[in-house]
Amino acid sequence: MKILTVRQNTGKMEALIGPARGKDTVFIEAAGPAEAFDLALAHKPDLIMLDALLPAADGLRFIKAIEAQAALKGARFMFYYGAGAAAPQTPAALWEGLQHGPPLTPPERNSAAAAGEGPGTQEAALRESAEQLKTLINGTPDIICFKDGEGRWLEANDADLELFNLKGVPYKGKKDSELAQYSPLHSAAFLACEATDEISWRKGVVSRGEENIPRYDGTVSVYDVIKSPIFYPDGRRKGLVVLGRDITERKAAEDKVIAFNAILEQKVKARTAELQASNEELEAFSYSVSHDLKAPLRRIKSFSMMLADELGPALTGKAGEYLERIKFAAAGMGALIERLLLLSRTGRAHMSFTKVPLQELTAEVINELSAETASRKIEWITDRLPQVRGDRAMLKQVLINLLGNAVKYTRPRDKARIKIYARRKAAETVITIEDNGVGFDMAYAGRLFGVFQRLHSEKEFEGSGIGLNTVRRIITGHGGKVWAEGQTGKGSSFSFSIPDNIE
Repeated sequence: MKILTVRQNTGKMEALIGPARGKDTVFIEAAGPAEAFDLALAHKPDLIMLDALLPAADGLRFIKAIEAQAALKGARFMFYYGAGAAAPQTPAALWEGLQHGPPLTPPERNSAAAAGEGPGTQEAALRESAEQLKTLINGTPDIICFKDGEGRWLEANDADLELFNLKGVPYKGKKDSELAQYSPLHSAAFLACEATDEISWRKGVVSRGEENIPRYDGTVSVYDVIKSPIFYPDGRRKGLVVLGRDITERKAAEDKVIAFNAILEQKVKARTAELQASNEELEAFSYSVSHDLKAPLRRIKSFSMMLADELGPALTGKAGEYLERIKFAAAGMGALIERLLLLSRTGRAHMSFTKVPLQELTAEVINELSAETASRKIEWITDRLPQVRGDRAMLKQVLINLLGNAVKYTRPRDKARIKIYARRKAAETVITIEDNGVGFDMAYAGRLFGVFQRLHSEKEFEGSGIGLNTVRRIITGHGGKVWAEGQTGKGSSFSFSIPDNIE
């Protein structure tokens, strides 16, 4: 027979097991629960003897751990707590009151044990351990209750008794429905608790829920309640452990968050409606620009041409110069209107994201610019560009603007050099376009991407000051960023990023 002894004091345990040594009995001795658990797994004892002086919590954890091991199901427990008492009994607060673990059989009264330790000292230590456990349970603000297999209250801590106004009430052995008569205010709460007990037993596993408990000041407390059903090996109900924590303040905070979110959602809806109205106004403005402003420009251009045909050779000197200025201004206004319309469409356009081959798209844009660059010497340097996820049409507009600017601002160079390359950076692709053009002063870099912002006069380089703002809007819509670096007289570089996870 293998016996595992779990001791707090070697001398005390030796007084009991000493006479049994060498009689076909193998004793495995452990100095505490942790060591005992490892030895139990290794040796699979027939009997486990527990010293009464072990701390109650350690003993409970040890028994629960042994119960959980299928290989140790046959092990029996014996609780050694001294001898010589007139009416030996197990410590109710630990074993019977908690209704946890297999029944423990106290050893027969043994005179040899009495030689090692008197009953008074053992019983005093036991009472002290039980008192410590009781103090610990009553010291917690959480409610703790132990019930038997029929739902009758066995033990409850002070917090539980105060909550249900059961101080001084003979609650032990009574069900929730019976306790309702002592506190009518909590009648509904008692009945609800009894119903959830039944649900927990039926499920057969630890359950969790919220219970509302009224208070005498007219408020209602919300408790987060955990119920742990316990069963005998044959499946019969053995008991129920009920733990509850007051979460009233947390629920109030959650309710405030929910209310705030509801208000926020309402504000978002209102702002969305305002934005939609603004977009509709922008649509109307775009229509007005397209029709009401373009029409007068067409008439100015038409009458300018008719005037030139009518007067013909007579248009000399200042008159001819003035007419040319009228035609040039009309053409510039027309281009500006087109740019404004493009900017408007960019802000409102729905983007459709697909895989975009930048190598192919860049070649397409360079080919479209060939008419403008045919008479110039331009060295195009294009590294192998990757695929990115984005809106093809919008990204093409970005390349048209950036490559078009590179072509424009390298015009003073005898041989222009424009380089396009890509690099990986974290979870995004960065595209850079470098040129050896006139560059710009970095002190004014912050103005580059604003509407109608220009760093060069129209006499030097034509333009509307809208193109780079359009680029910024498109790239922002892709979840990326755009930036520029330059030096006056030494060229510039424009970069934009496209995240991988854009949807």
